[in-house]
Amino acid sequence: SITRKSHASIVVTDSSGYTFTMQGEPQYYPLPHGLHSYGNFNWGNLEVSNTPGIIGNTQWGPTLTTQTDASLCTQVSAMEIAENYYSQNEVAYNLTGPNSNSLASWLLAQGQLSSYFTAPPLTTGWGVPLYGNPNP
Repeated sequence: SITRKSHASIVVTDSSGYTFTMQGEPQYYPLPHGLHSYGNFNWGNLEVSNTPGIIGNTQWGPTLTTQTDASLCTQVSAMEIAENYYSQNEVAYNLTGPNSNSLASWLLAQGQLSSYFTAPPLTTGWGVPLYGNPNP
């Protein structure tokens, strides 16, 4: 049987009310028709994107506000800086990591927000390092 795995993403609403989702995905996604997801396929790089709005994933973890953490704006800015750094320094995608979940956990770590979140259930790759040095 095939077990469905989770995909972690980060939803941000900025001080202007603009909402976007930060997430990663393989460069070659979706897979070409007829190719099994665990087949011998070059997935390409792990790419990062900002998608307007909320992509519809089930929420896991708290909703943070500046009332929760007074440094939140600075921390989200650090995540965005890390996202820009990553987009210029992509790594190869791997089903077990680094993958989209690795990227989400890395972005949270770069914003010093990891303490608020644990890996969602069935999330492979959470905490798998993207680089040898955890900080860009």
